[in-house]
Amino acid sequence: MAEAVRRGIRVFAPLLAIGKRTLYPDALVRRGNWRRAIPRATQLCGRTMGIVGYGAISERMAALAAAFGMRAIEFDSERANRISRQVWRRVALAELLEECDLASLHVPPTDSRRNMIDAAALASMKRGSILVNAAREGIVDEVSLVDAVDSGRLQGAGHDKFAMEPPGESFAAARCNGILLSPQIAGATDESAPRMSMCCAQSVEQFLMQGTRSDSLVNFSWDARC
Repeated sequence: MAEAVRRGIRVFAPLLAIGKRTLYPDALVRRGNWRRAIPRATQLCGRTMGIVGYGAISERMAALAAAFGMRAIEFDSERANRISRQVWRRVALAELLEECDLASLHVPPTDSRRNMIDAAALASMKRGSILVNAAREGIVDEVSLVDAVDSGRLQGAGHDKFAMEPPGESFAAARCNGILLSPQIAGATDESAPRMSMCCAQSVEQFLMQGTRSDSLVNFSWDARC
């Protein structure tokens, strides 16, 4: 749970940085400007956050959204019977994209999800909305994302996972100031590495000594064979 909290906060950080435009005032002051041409920030209270994918991290995102006075809506095609207590309602993906002011992606990569957020999906989002990709490679069409930010359709985006890693010289998002980039470090803290190692060891011990499955197990087919 502590790991999910840390990752949730790291995913929420780009939403705050983009919505509150924290990088712009910093750059202006460093250039010697003072309260000139500072763009207006986005008020988060009363906004709608769309969460794509149910899990421990997305549940923390919903809790953080509630703490900022936002309502959370959720889409998950695989876990229709589970929903966070913090989520206002579950909707279809198309409805989520059209309704949300901020969207956060938390789904694993599959063939059916490749370019799930493509040009058409981005075009359906509200003008001035924000998107954070905390999922895996291939979920977002990167070229279309750059176009959506450059055109003003999106206020900005956070991108933590790329189609090619490390990105090459032709990586378009690197030249787009409206996209915050990070090298998949949402869970990288001094405490996370030993905690994850301990979690793995405890899960193995729990299965071998007690014959019970860990709550964090994802590969259910492997579990069934045992």
